[in-house]
Amino acid sequence: MMWLLNTTMTSWQVDAISDERMLIERIESFRPDLLILELEMIADLNSVMKVLNIVKPVICALTLEATFAQAKKAIEIGAAELLLKPISPEIILKSVQKFYRQSDERKESKGLIAKNSGEEIKYQELFLNEKDGQRNPFCFGLKTENTNTLPKIYASLEQYKFKKPIFSFILSDMVICFTHHKEIDWKNEWSRFLRDLQESQSEPLAIVILTENIQGDIKQKYSEVRQLMELTFYLGFNQIIHDSTMVHWRFLDPFLSPEEQQLWINLLNEGEIEEIKQWLYREFLEFTLPYPDPGIIRIRLTSILAQIRRYMISYRLVSNPFEEQYLQLFQRILYSPVIYRIIEAFIAFTSRIIEDVKQHQAVKHVNLPERILSYLESNYMNAQLTLEATAQHFQRNASYTSTVISKKYDKSFRVLLNEIRMKQSIKLLKETNLSIKEISTACGFASQQYFNKVFHKYLNLSPTQYRKKSE
Repeated sequence: MMWLLNTTMTSWQVDAISDERMLIERIESFRPDLLILELEMIADLNSVMKVLNIVKPVICALTLEATFAQAKKAIEIGAAELLLKPISPEIILKSVQKFYRQSDERKESKGLIAKNSGEEIKYQELFLNEKDGQRNPFCFGLKTENTNTLPKIYASLEQYKFKKPIFSFILSDMVICFTHHKEIDWKNEWSRFLRDLQESQSEPLAIVILTENIQGDIKQKYSEVRQLMELTFYLGFNQIIHDSTMVHWRFLDPFLSPEEQQLWINLLNEGEIEEIKQWLYREFLEFTLPYPDPGIIRIRLTSILAQIRRYMISYRLVSNPFEEQYLQLFQRILYSPVIYRIIEAFIAFTSRIIEDVKQHQAVKHVNLPERILSYLESNYMNAQLTLEATAQHFQRNASYTSTVISKKYDKSFRVLLNEIRMKQSIKLLKETNLSIKEISTACGFASQQYFNKVFHKYLNLSPTQYRKKSE
């Protein structure tokens, strides 16, 4: 792959690192424009993020599995793209070429100097603190839903006749504009520009207007515009966002609560497509100010997708075309610029797999023992889970369900369930600081005493002894 990149991007220096410690040192010294990073390579995420936040390369992430954990890691490191291995060199090359072109555009724009009324603004000032802090220009941002169309928008902007001149820089994901002419009604000017553009082009466009209400130098104004532009995730495009709508993200837990997990298990197993649709609308399309951070929303959606993944595995829907559609939805969650497009895709995919399951159930193509095992793995935290309740869920009697489990797994329902609970409790003892009582409750044991008894039976140690031994 190094040879392929070297022969294709002749103006770039290409290097490869296979050790995490060397990776951090190489990023600091090499300061790459583009980093192709295997997520499985990262053990100490905090150390890697510290250097990435300083160097700020474009990141193309690779992973072996499209899981919730890997999606969360990709979001946290700010990956521009997440590709699933195994992957051909041609696909990697295509992604690299895209980032290569964007990098060239940024490098070309770094030489730009925009002049207006005797003052000049350089590209570097977007990222450097102003020494005297005297200039306080108006600042505007333009962003398209598809960044590939930005050059067209920039060209239209350069030709447009505003009442007073502005100067602009085209970046990889937006166009940033400045003016010192504060006597103009710029809200009206940009409304006119957007209206005229919509008559000649169909490309969705959002415009941020930052006027005298926000004080600061060029770097501060640019930073504020970028923050305001994130509101397009909720508001969509073809509109103007004013500085009166300042960004203050509100807290939202990115993970599903145990009650929400159980709700999704029930909705999927019962095939409640309409209820799933209404739940997603309520949870993600009815936000009001202050909005949650879009990154948190993406993580929360991957948390729901993890429940759908378990459902797919339970009903053996992990082959094409569903696997391909699942990966497409995974990518959309990570990178789609607008929330409502993600939710519509989410509903469409969930509806397809539920309908397919219903058809398979009708012709009895689903393996009952595997479905029972998956059901227990998804519901082990329920202390009320019994053989009778499980049999009723699958519309079988308890005796038949017990026989099915025994023949397939050579163990009773209770032993199978306790093994699942033990596996999870061991994981929590190793990886969390939860108390023994909290772990026993989280794993579905009716009491801590019973948990201790079962644990000792399996490992000949108490939970406390096991935790100390594992430290």
